Amino acid sequence: MRYFTFFLMVLLCCTPVLAEPWVIKIPRAGAPGVDAPSYYPEALLALALAKTEFIYGGFQVQYADDMHSSDRLRAMLITHQGIDVMWSTVTGQREREMRSIDHDIFRGINGYRRLIIRKADTAEFAAITSITDLRQFKSGVGAQWSDKDIFAYNQLPQVAGTRLDLLAKMLAVRRFDYLARGLHEYEYDLTSFANGQLTLADNLLLHYCQPVKFFVNKNNHRLGDRLSIGLALAQADGSADALFNSVPALRQARSAINHFNGRLIPLANPVCSTK
Repeated sequence: MRYFTFFLMVLLCCTPVLAEPWVIKIPRAGAPGVDAPSYYPEALLALALAKTEFIYGGFQVQYADDMHSSDRLRAMLITHQGIDVMWSTVTGQREREMRSIDHDIFRGINGYRRLIIRKADTAEFAAITSITDLRQFKSGVGAQWSDKDIFAYNQLPQVAGTRLDLLAKMLAVRRFDYLARGLHEYEYDLTSFANGQLTLADNLLLHYCQPVKFFVNKNNHRLGDRLSIGLALAQADGSADALFNSVPALRQARSAINHFNGRLIPLANPVCSTK
């Protein structure tokens, strides 16, 4: 902490505060509201930026002009065209191509996965006790999700799709057998996409290391430093904890992990094992 304080003092002396707000572009959000998947990352980003106004000046967050796929957003960030920061799961390639900010946004929760299945298959999934059992079923994954690499590494059969709403429809018509979704995601997914045909596999939970971090362009040192400092300050003064606990889905997910007593199936993620 002593060195961190000294670093802040140096920044205060040497960093000019801009008179005009610093415009920071982020991916265009989907549905609004505290239950929406983008709500918490956006709120945490704004908190980190607010914590550093005394160093870097004011800011204004703006959305990208259009909705884009994750791969397209990463390409835009790498070339520094259209967005300045995004949040994404961590892979070796992404960390080589972009600068990641050393803070797991979802604090490990993203790696705990409930299985969304067809209601008719409840009994079959109730019999699963190991990864060997799980290999008898096919998973649905997004074509641009890093989960697909984790599932392949663990020899779990999978079928790729483009969008989550289409994956839910594919599951309903038996193109595959389950969707693995985060503890902070599945309720929103069931409400938005299930149409009464899908449910959760009872007392079954997958776990694998899958941190989610903010990424900036490798040469955007100013924004990368601002986010690193802002997140550290928010963590130190408790405001990051308060924000996390204010989101019902995250609060409930943490409680579910702490009180889970069902069948936990661990999966390996080589990205984490090499760190």
